[in-house]
Amino acid sequence: MPEQIEVWYLKADEASPAHPVFLDALLEHEQERAQRFYFSEDRLSFVWARGALRLLLRHYLGSRAAAVRFVKNPFGKPELEPESRMGCDIRFNLSHSGNHILLAFSNRREIGVDIERIRPHVRIAEIGAASFCTSELLAIQALPGASQQEAFFDCWCRKEAFVKAVGKGLTIPLDSFELSLSQSVLRSTVRAAPEVAGTKAWVVQKLPVERGCVAALAFESGSAEGEMASPLLELPVHGRVG
Repeated sequence: MPEQIEVWYLKADEASPAHPVFLDALLEHEQERAQRFYFSEDRLSFVWARGALRLLLRHYLGSRAAAVRFVKNPFGKPELEPESRMGCDIRFNLSHSGNHILLAFSNRREIGVDIERIRPHVRIAEIGAASFCTSELLAIQALPGASQQEAFFDCWCRKEAFVKAVGKGLTIPLDSFELSLSQSVLRSTVRAAPEVAGTKAWVVQKLPVERGCVAALAFESGSAEGEMASPLLELPVHGRVG
């Protein structure tokens, strides 16, 4: 597993040659779970996300995808069970919104990703006042009206990625930490109390994805500046990964 963080972006498509590859990578209970989804879009996203996760972990660990098993921490963040780690300290995280999927992998560093489709007519002032810090909401509201929707989802996405990286999910209130937020800056530092962020420095980076979506990666860093994550990569069906 390389030292840099690797992030993979997929768009699920049932007609793609990748679909049966990802489906075959699932364990029997995962295939059964996929069939229980009522909406086909949810079923498709699950197959692609979980199948791609297994195949990429097989690549990084050098093991069979079926041999990889997951456990969750007390707050629900998935990780490899000790017997599946093959002597590696690999960390991973995934997110999907509709058919848009992100997966991230690192060696030893905690990471979190989030992807969101931008939806119109969100009540920015109401939701932002309940979920964002004052400085974050003011930065969004200072933008031209047409830009506020994307900025709102960008802020939300960055915050979700951070709480996923910390590993406590939404038990951390989104207004309990503050991001340095600017549309011209792709990276945010995190200002948070030790009970939220621990003793680590954290960086949140905006990721380039398809228009109409926003995405972010959060990772622990040795300094407030952090190290550059690897470029966003599209997952190939065949060929060398990475």
